[in-house]
Amino acid sequence: MMTVEPRRGVTPYKPREGAPVFLSDMIIELGFAETAHVEAAVEAARSSGETVGHILVRQGALSEDQLARALAARYGLNHVDLDEFDVDPAAANLLPPQAAQRYHAVPIGFESDGGLVVAMADPSDSLALTDIAFMTGLEVHASVAAENLIKALVGELPLPVREGSGSSYPTPTPAPPPPEPFPTPDTRHPTPDTPPPPPVPDLSVELASARMELDAANAALDAERSKHAQSVAELRQKLAGEEKLREELAQARAESDVARQEAVQAAEAAARAAESAPRASDIESAERRVSEAHATLEKMRRDFENEREHHASTERDLRAKLASETERHEALKEEKATLQKRVDVLRTQNAALLDAYATAKRWSAEFARGARELADTLEQPVLDDAVRAQQQQQQQPPVPEQAPPAPPPVSEGPRFSRDDDDDSPSSPPWLS
Repeated sequence: MMTVEPRRGVTPYKPREGAPVFLSDMIIELGFAETAHVEAAVEAARSSGETVGHILVRQGALSEDQLARALAARYGLNHVDLDEFDVDPAAANLLPPQAAQRYHAVPIGFESDGGLVVAMADPSDSLALTDIAFMTGLEVHASVAAENLIKALVGELPLPVREGSGSSYPTPTPAPPPPEPFPTPDTRHPTPDTPPPPPVPDLSVELASARMELDAANAALDAERSKHAQSVAELRQKLAGEEKLREELAQARAESDVARQEAVQAAEAAARAAESAPRASDIESAERRVSEAHATLEKMRRDFENEREHHASTERDLRAKLASETERHEALKEEKATLQKRVDVLRTQNAALLDAYATAKRWSAEFARGARELADTLEQPVLDDAVRAQQQQQQQPPVPEQAPPAPPPVSEGPRFSRDDDDDSPSSPPWLS
């Protein structure tokens, strides 16, 4: 991510916390396309092999700039609008046009620490970032721009260097001049006319100190030489705007790109230059293999993205089904609770009916027992009267036939009578 202060045409996006977000979800979240269009693009990507973003752009549902902003928001990078951003020609000319066209990326400026800001159409292409860092020898910081604007900028490469406009690339400090060597007296060839020198005092301590100072000066000189060499290299990169140096630098970097394993043979650069003609076919073959590898990697990335989109759509469907089943389960639970309440009410009513039935049965048994007791009480006196009347009839003497029989005497004992009869009670027929 860029660390410089915000510039015109730059929109920063912060990295998201938690699990990574799918590009389709980010497009919907930013409001760039409708959910139905995005889901249809996800389904189309499963069969066509294209990415969801490219399908939406091809259908006109999403612009190139909106796709770049969605990618920047997904990966937490800066979005650069190349129509407004002031591109640094010194940075843009560091990458050959062929490589910029192959990687769909172009350098657009420098950071304050010397890092190179690269605008890319696909920030997930880590192989392109690694190659650009190797070719330029600088630390690369990726940003996202619209693919059509990148293609237009690549078509203008190399950019003309503007006179009087300083680049933001840090200027190397000039190396200080080397220190003067320590003078030593020449005593090997004394002149014959010179008188013999006086005795030399013991200067071993001063000589040892001088040698230490000389060693320190040599070490400082070596350090300054290395700094000077580094400054010269950086100065050559800064002067890449000149046509001749740019062509030579591009050729050298192209050769180093295909001959990384042969870097130890840098001393034989002249011999390789003589053999550049027969090795042209090898370089072209290597470039074709690199292009094929990039195409294979891009296809694998698209397949992986489509598979992730498919899993995301399936997960959304399953979550929707789970929510529907949950609602149905809750409705069934409520219906079960209602039925349980009705069963409890019916059980209460049944218990009340059983209690009423037991009470009625008990009362019926009591009524039957009372009826039997009453019947026994009423029938016993009547039977006693009938027995006594029969015994008296047997004890009376016979009477003449012409005389009517005298009525038997009426017993004074208890007799059966009706309660509603107001007249004197009469004997039942079976007592006569």
